[in-house]
Amino acid sequence: MTISRYAASAAAIGAALLLAPSIGRATDAPKDATEAEEAIYRELDDLSRIEFIKTPLHLVVEYLRQVHRIPIKFDAKAVKEKKLATDVKVTQNITGKTLREALQLTLREFDMTFVVKDNALVIIPKEASEEKSTEK
Repeated sequence: MTISRYAASAAAIGAALLLAPSIGRATDAPKDATEAEEAIYRELDDLSRIEFIKTPLHLVVEYLRQVHRIPIKFDAKAVKEKKLATDVKVTQNITGKTLREALQLTLREFDMTFVVKDNALVIIPKEASEEKSTEK
């Protein structure tokens, strides 16, 4: 094989590793995390893409739920108590960031954050995060 074939093979192996699903325990998952929660923590470290123009936040969340195949929901009670809307318009163009970073950048704009609990990624008001769990 020539050097260019080795380089092409190495590139293909590297691409396959990048595209392979995460295996093993998520490093930032709490020790008492369920298997479903560990999967969410692993997914948070995978690359994501958010490209929306004036799209309601709840539709952005639905898109992320489908693309990343993890349960994502709003804490309806906490969002209602803080009088935050899930139909606010999102205009974002985020590529090359992890799902965690993309969510943080998007939700920050609306005074929201997220926690992993009860086998789901739960979107909550920023203030409520101190009462529940730390942002991951």
